[in-house]
Amino acid sequence: MLTELLIGVDRVKNENKRIKCLAFIEYVKSLFTILPFGIEEVYTYARITHDLYTQRITIGTHDMLIAATAITKGFLILTLNVKDFKRIQGLEVLTVSSKD
Repeated sequence: MLTELLIGVDRVKNENKRIKCLAFIEYVKSLFTILPFGIEEVYTYARITHDLYTQRITIGTHDMLIAATAITKGFLILTLNVKDFKRIQGLEVLTVSSKD
């Protein structure tokens, strides 16, 4: 998620490194389509939040936003973070080993 990359850049103290990181983000943005987070995703996010809340499960906000977008768009998630994503009902998760 783009916000996670930008938060990381905000933590960089060295200005030259920060500029390089921002350039890298611009490069990454050019490779992908940035999907909107619209009203359908909002409703999906709310449903996921409620489902997890009733199970007393906490998942990070960014992961929830990613999951809501994927479910709404009918996409699967490719991740190393299977632990959180596999607990979200209706989300198809594909994992790879970090050794691959």
